[in-house]
Amino acid sequence: MRKFVILVNAPSTQQQNALSKFLQGTPCGYWHYLSDAWLVVDSRPASTAASWRDEIQTLLPGKNILVFSVTVEDWAGNMPKKNFEWLQKSW
Repeated sequence: MRKFVILVNAPSTQQQNALSKFLQGTPCGYWHYLSDAWLVVDSRPASTAASWRDEIQTLLPGKNILVFSVTVEDWAGNMPKKNFEWLQKSW
């Protein structure tokens, strides 16, 4: 399972919704609680940070996008407990 962090600089609500809807149409799981960030788990072996960037650039032309492929060993946060459920299960 590959893990990616997708960052989009100052997306509008419409752009946030478009990216989330796009992710819903993929076989990936994702978490989007922070307005500029999406955490994605992807079982497709060919997925890379560059392939995600390219797909998102097509969806959100002109936006500044940064995608990281990550290996997660430790994480921490401060938000309502219900928002950690996906992270604890999937991330």
